[in-house]
Amino acid sequence: MNPFYSNTPDIKNQSHIDLFINRDEELLFLKDWLLSEKIDESIGAVIGQPRIGKSHLCYKALSDLEREKSSEYILIKANRAEQLSNLLIELYRLVTGKIKNIPPGVYEKNETLKLFYQCILEDIAHFDELLFAAVDSITREVSVAKGETLKSKVQANVEGKIETGIKLFIKAALTLKTLMGTEREKAKQKTETETRTEVYNKPDEQGLMNMIDDFTRGYSLLMGEKPLLLYIDDLDRISSDPEENNRMISELIYYLKKLSSRNPNLLVFASIGEAFYNMNKEKFFRRISLLRPLENSDLKELYKRRCDMFAVQFLSPRTAGELAKIFKGFPGRFLDALDKLYVERGKIKLKGLKDIFAYCNKEIEELENGIRASITGLKHLLEEKVKEDLNMIKRNEFGSSLELSRTPLVGEVLWEIPHEPGVYRINPLYWEALKQQTTDR
Repeated sequence: MNPFYSNTPDIKNQSHIDLFINRDEELLFLKDWLLSEKIDESIGAVIGQPRIGKSHLCYKALSDLEREKSSEYILIKANRAEQLSNLLIELYRLVTGKIKNIPPGVYEKNETLKLFYQCILEDIAHFDELLFAAVDSITREVSVAKGETLKSKVQANVEGKIETGIKLFIKAALTLKTLMGTEREKAKQKTETETRTEVYNKPDEQGLMNMIDDFTRGYSLLMGEKPLLLYIDDLDRISSDPEENNRMISELIYYLKKLSSRNPNLLVFASIGEAFYNMNKEKFFRRISLLRPLENSDLKELYKRRCDMFAVQFLSPRTAGELAKIFKGFPGRFLDALDKLYVERGKIKLKGLKDIFAYCNKEIEELENGIRASITGLKHLLEEKVKEDLNMIKRNEFGSSLELSRTPLVGEVLWEIPHEPGVYRINPLYWEALKQQTTDR
C-alpha cells in the first residue's frame, strides 16, 4: 500500500465523501512540499494518469495555502500553458486588484480581461494604454484607501513599493510588446498561420527572461517582497500537434527552469500527464522534482487503497452510478460530468438520487459520448434519442420557452469550450430544463 495512504480512514464507513477531504494525506503532503521544498533549477510536478484529480489536488492545495498563508505567498495559477499571455493576465489581475478568484478558463467571459487578452494577442497598439490606465486606477485606490491626510512614513514606503512594482510591470509589458513587434516584422513574408506561431510562441530568449524577471521582481515589491509560487495546469497540453506540443513544452520548461534557478523567491510546479512524462522524461524532465505519481483511476483500485481524494466530476455518469453501488449508498457531494450539478445529502432524497443515476446511465452518457464525437453525430443523437424529451420542454427559470426542433445546434444546444476548438458541452439552460422535466416525471 502506498505510504501516503497508510493511515487514511476506511471510506466505507464515512458519512460522506467530499471532492477533497482536508485530512487527505496526499493533499497535506503536497502542501508541506510547496511550503518547504527548494527546487534548485527544477520544476516540481504532480504526475499521473488522466481523470484522477491532479489539477484539483493542486488547486485545492493552492486554495488552502492562499487562505492559510495569504500573508506569506503570492500565488499565480495559470490555466494551462497554452501561451504566456495567460501568465500576463494573472499578473494583471494581481496588479489591478479588481478581479479576484477567477476560475480557470473563464478569461474571455470578463470584459476587462477580454480586452487585455486581445491587446496582447491582436491589438498591441493599445497595450500600454491599458496598463497606464491600470496604474492610474491603482494610484486612486491607494489614495482613497489610505486617506489624503495620512502622510506617514509607512504610507510613503507602501506607495513607493507600489510605484516601483508598477514601473517594472510596465517595463516588462513593453518588453513583450517590443518582442512581439520584432517577431512580427521578421515574419511578414510568411503565411498568416506561420506568422501567428512565430509572433506568439517564439519570443527572443533573453528578452523573455528579462520580461519574467521584471514581472517577478515587480510583484515581489507590490506584494511586500513575498515568495512567488507559480502553478501551471496541464503543462503537457499546449498544442494539439504532437511535434509542436513537444517543442513548445521544451522551450517553456527551459525558460522556467532558468528563471527558477536565478530567482530564489520563485517556485514553479505543474500538473503533467503520466503518459507524456513516461515518453519524454529523459528529454524534458531529467532534473524535475517529482511528486509521487498518482496511480490508476480504476474504482476498485481506489476502493482498495481507501483513498479519500478523488475527482468525481471527471468520471462518466455511469461510473458515478457504479460508485454509488460500490459504497452501498449515497457518496456524499457529487459533481456530475456534464453540468457540475451539486447533489448534497439531505437536499435530495435517496429515491431522487437513484432516479438521477438511472437517468444519467440511460440518457446523459449518450449525450456525453455524442458531444465527444462530432456535430453531425450529436445532431443525429439529439434528433433520434432525446428529441421526445427536448421537443416540448417546459419554461425554464429565466422565463423563456425552449424548443429544440427549430433551434441552431451550436450556440443554443451546445457551447464550444474556450481554448478547446471542437470540444462542446451542453448549454446549461437545456440541462436545467432536462433535469426539471426528469424530476417532474
